Amino acid sequence: MRSLFICIIFSAALNFSFGQSIQDSAGSETRPGKILVFSRAEIMPEFKFGLRALEDSVKQYLLKTDFKFPGTNIHVVLTVSKSGDITGVQILNDSETLQAGLLKKSLVATSGSWIPAKQNEHIVSCYKKLSLNFSGTNLKISNDN
Repeated sequence: MRSLFICIIFSAALNFSFGQSIQDSAGSETRPGKILVFSRAEIMPEFKFGLRALEDSVKQYLLKTDFKFPGTNIHVVLTVSKSGDITGVQILNDSETLQAGLLKKSLVATSGSWIPAKQNEHIVSCYKKLSLNFSGTNLKISNDN
C-alpha cells in the first residue's frame, strides 16, 4: 500500500513538472509546444552590416512610403530566429497603426541579414531590443539590450 501511494505521488509530481514553463540562467523561456526564444544570450544577435547600415536600410524603406517621421524615440523588440530572419516585431511605444505597420515592414525587410544569438556555443532564437531616434528625416538606431 505504501509503495502504491509513493508511485501515485511521484507520478503526479512528474506530470506537474512537465506542464510548467522552463527558464534557464540565460533568461530563455519556453512552454510545451512553443519555440524557445532567449531574452538575453552570451552573444546577442547583430545586424550583419552594423547599426549604420541598418539605419540606412530602414530609412530608405520608410522614405519610399507615406511614413511620417515622428521626431521622437521609438523602442522595438525584434525576434531574431536561428536562421537570422526577423520573425516578429513589437513596437513598444507607438500607437498609430499605419505608422507602426510601416515601421514593422521596414524592419522585417532586413530579415536574413542578421547574425543570430549564441548561448553555450549553440545558435538560438533571441529577442533584440532597439531604440530608434527620429529627428526630422534622420534616424539613429541604438541597442537597448
